[in-house]
Amino acid sequence: MERTRDPFRAAVWLAAEIQPKAILLDNVPALVKEDAFRGERDFIRDELGNCGYEVEWVVLDAQRFGVPQRRPHGLIVGMAPEHLARFSWPVGNDHGAPTVGDVLRKSMASRGWPGAEEWGRQANEIAPTIVGGAKGRGGADLGPSRTKDIWARLCVNGASVADQPPGPDHIVDPNDRKTFPKLTVEQAADLQGFPAEWSFSGRKTSRFRQVGHAVPPALAEAVGKSIAVALATA
Repeated sequence: MERTRDPFRAAVWLAAEIQPKAILLDNVPALVKEDAFRGERDFIRDELGNCGYEVEWVVLDAQRFGVPQRRPHGLIVGMAPEHLARFSWPVGNDHGAPTVGDVLRKSMASRGWPGAEEWGRQANEIAPTIVGGAKGRGGADLGPSRTKDIWARLCVNGASVADQPPGPDHIVDPNDRKTFPKLTVEQAADLQGFPAEWSFSGRKTSRFRQVGHAVPPALAEAVGKSIAVALATA
């Protein structure tokens, strides 16, 4: 809990010092809805309130914005009262996001794997939340055991992250999840909705952490546009 709270408090203090027209903070959904974090919410409201801001918080799921993941984000926005009065959180839509197979079928076939088409049919749901992992936790993987079980249902081996997509000789045993293809960093970025030309720096684990900790661009854009409207019309 403390590792979640300390950087967040630092961000609030930094925002209070800089005094931007709008403040947008992202964290785990628990921060904005669970009693364990009530003290943090009071701190944010009081600290920013002393600087002339009013705040609102909400949980938004990126899948409502076309991102192929079940990915809820706890978001906090702060503005001057006259700006916040004109602010509305984006709501997204119920049209559904593409499946993992829809998004990754082409890249899974990029090195000549003949099973990519069938794999795409099996990976017929959106993904669980892609997590970046914590420092000191070890190499990159796709999360705890329960999350890996969901990935296995999508025919993905979540035990680690691959250097490249499967090749022409890759064989899948449907009864052995260890034979399922693993995601690459680039494929994880695809599932986050990053443009193909977007680059991430560092070694594989570092790059995967950058991808997994990010707010999906589609969600960030929707919230950013709502903030821009509030500031422009005030």
